[in-house]
Amino acid sequence: MMERIKSQIMIRFYTKQKESEEKWSGKKCHKIKQKGLFQPSR
Repeated sequence: MMERIKSQIMIRFYTKQKESEEKWSGKKCHKIKQKGLFQPSR
């Protein structure tokens, strides 16, 4: 049960991360973009 919850949370985090990357129109550092660590300010 814990593994299922963990996987659901990780999937949700990943999709939210991708959505925020797509919305951002500014420049990003290549390394940050490559690692997927970029989060626009809220």
